[in-house]
Amino acid sequence: MGRFGRKLLIQDDLAQPVNLVDPATKTAYYDAAKQLIAMGGRNLTTVPRIGFWENIFGSSLAGITAQDIDKSPAYYNGKGTLFKNNPGLAPDTVLTPTQIAYFLYNQFYAPDYTSALFDLDRGFGSKFGLNAFFNDQFSALAAWRSIAPSNYNGFQAIFRKRFSQGLQFDFNYSLAKSFDWSSGAERSLAFAGGFIVNAWQPTQRKSISDFDITHSINANSIYELPFGKGKQFGNGVNKVADALIGGWQLTGIFRWTSGLPIGVGNGRFWPTNWNITGFASRTGALPKQETTKNAPAAAAGGTPGPNIFSDPATALKSYDNTLVGETGERNGLRGDGFFGIDMGLGKTWKLPFEGHKLQFRWETFNLTNTVRFDVNSLTLDMGSGRANFGKYSETLTNPRVMQFALRYEF
Repeated sequence: MGRFGRKLLIQDDLAQPVNLVDPATKTAYYDAAKQLIAMGGRNLTTVPRIGFWENIFGSSLAGITAQDIDKSPAYYNGKGTLFKNNPGLAPDTVLTPTQIAYFLYNQFYAPDYTSALFDLDRGFGSKFGLNAFFNDQFSALAAWRSIAPSNYNGFQAIFRKRFSQGLQFDFNYSLAKSFDWSSGAERSLAFAGGFIVNAWQPTQRKSISDFDITHSINANSIYELPFGKGKQFGNGVNKVADALIGGWQLTGIFRWTSGLPIGVGNGRFWPTNWNITGFASRTGALPKQETTKNAPAAAAGGTPGPNIFSDPATALKSYDNTLVGETGERNGLRGDGFFGIDMGLGKTWKLPFEGHKLQFRWETFNLTNTVRFDVNSLTLDMGSGRANFGKYSETLTNPRVMQFALRYEF
């Protein structure tokens, strides 16, 4: 079976900074910014000129010295960041536009690259004047657009059987995959879950849906135990014996699913858009993913506990903050799925009044007391949550519960 959605509502930023192209070098802003970021770790004096920054900001940044930048009252005054990161740099050194951009992107704001662009565009200006990249009225402007698609494809199998000896069961299996740009319901105004990070390349959000479950199995059964009048064993017993051994019923429900998806957050850094940070980016192979109930902390300052990884510290090294113009990896991890076995035992007595019955039931939920953890409670963040990376804080399943009931039917 399949289910396909088109032109679904999703939130977008109508004031997202422009991916401006330099007409001389044919280089777009995203590519030029990545060139700067790739040179990270250099002293300013070794940063070569890049055509985009020289052409777009050459007129507004001409003649600015290192001391001018360090003492700029709008952003950097008193912080001394420029000279701390570039030992030996003379205060009267005239910086090139590329070097100034390098300082902002790599040494002052990284990985909050949108703030670096804001300083250049709104503080210094370009050859087009102020606000060539940003809207002159809004830093961010959220709005709904009907542009999002969704695709669900699945195989479903249902088996049902009723036996003559009082046994019946259902068994259901599905194999499915769902893709979309956003899984948030429109009525929920899902800000973080349903927001395009890069308005110029919205397909970057395409991934498996938040609710995607590859495999799902559930089964239920009712078994009337074969004891008492009219049954295989004890058909000829008297009323007293029948009241003891007859009327018993055993019920069961089983459910199991594969894991639910989740993504790693980019922290409070805005590489592309000032309305939403987006997701972190996978930069290396993950260690074996295995839910561990008492895993060590990922870094100093964290606390041990249940974790989606057995080695959180190594897993943390497999991610990095997302670059300019990118969204990051949405739903790249799978956490726990559902698991549960519920059982019930009941006894029914036929009363001497026509149609009247008395029933007693003993029901147990999560019979095995199995623990599954909720992916929505995970600490997966490349910002302040690094120390507890991968740690769960809530369970997906409830602990074992028993209940007893007495029911009179008439």
